[in-house]
Amino acid sequence: MHLPAPPILPETRHSSSRRHLLVTGLAFSFSACTKDSPTQSSERKASAIVVPTDLYLQNILAGAFTLKQLGGKAVLLELWATTCAICVAEMPMISALSERYEVRGLRTVALAMPYDRPDHVLHYAQARRLPFPIAVDPAGHMLKAITRQAAQYGEPSVEGTPTRLLLNPFGQLLYQEQGALNFGGKTLESQLLKLL
Repeated sequence: MHLPAPPILPETRHSSSRRHLLVTGLAFSFSACTKDSPTQSSERKASAIVVPTDLYLQNILAGAFTLKQLGGKAVLLELWATTCAICVAEMPMISALSERYEVRGLRTVALAMPYDRPDHVLHYAQARRLPFPIAVDPAGHMLKAITRQAAQYGEPSVEGTPTRLLLNPFGQLLYQEQGALNFGGKTLESQLLKLL
């Protein structure tokens, strides 16, 4: 990341201001570098957020189910929308990760956002035939539960799509990633390797 150089101040009378700008600029540069570092996100402590695993979701191609009923050692909950170009483009990568780690105990669910039209989700699910449930929750119960806990514990909430939540079997949020897959999915895969 390229940061603009601090303004050059005359040496006289403003030397303390120049030092302050230099220290502030260095601190900003350091925080910007560590913020985007993949090692920082992978070393983050587990969240206090617990996603409700007994909440019923509707598989758009089958019946209602809960995350608890999926079994397995971990759940990858992909929050997406048919109107999200990144979500749709990256679904094959999510599918490949899901298939690769299913034998180790990963269960994957693509949960459409409450504003997504169920007929659009159904059309997408029928056309793609992905190897995991594509679910809807029109009332947004799952999203509300996550948002409420994020506010309660002062943690990042779901701010858009796509958002990936990696959960242990009890629903505890272990890793969260928003936006495009970091490094083509390598960051998420490193989390899966730790957990599985």
